[in-house]
Amino acid sequence: MWVLVRKPDGTEKELDLPKDSYIEIGDILEDGSVVLEIRYTDEDDDLTEMGYFSDERDEDFL
Repeated sequence: MWVLVRKPDGTEKELDLPKDSYIEIGDILEDGSVVLEIRYTDEDDDLTEMGYFSDERDEDFL
């Protein structure tokens, strides 16, 4: 997963973190960087397979 962080020196940088990392916006990483934005990839995950982000109506999820 890609995240945008602000480093302690004030610069912003994109990092590629492992897919199983659990972070939220505002978290502080080990190097002191603050997470500004979480950018997900276009890969399918469990939620898209179940239809949570589908535009189609599915009576099972209503």
